[in-house]
Amino acid sequence: MAARHVVPLRLSPVKALSRLRAIANDPFNIEVTQHAKSRMAERDITDEQVLQCLRRGQLNETPAIDVHGMWKFGVELYIAGDHLSCAVALDPCRPAVVVITAFWVR
Repeated sequence: MAARHVVPLRLSPVKALSRLRAIANDPFNIEVTQHAKSRMAERDITDEQVLQCLRRGQLNETPAIDVHGMWKFGVELYIAGDHLSCAVALDPCRPAVVVITAFWVR
């Protein structure tokens, strides 16, 4: 019988931030979508800036489950004299964070 993963109905902002930071400590757990890579290049956002946003940023919205069963939310960090925002998704079944996009808040 296959193992089943139970996804909680809610993920508090505190738990989401704690889980995000723990996962982001290992760069191998971070997946960057092609869309995010394109937007980062277009907006002069480095991998290191995104990594710092994931490790030190604050949530800017309440986590919500998306159509793929992942917890999606935004995280922001004031870095390099600018305000960086990243949309991310956490996989509830494995230690992985997916960077969906990144942009400068003007």
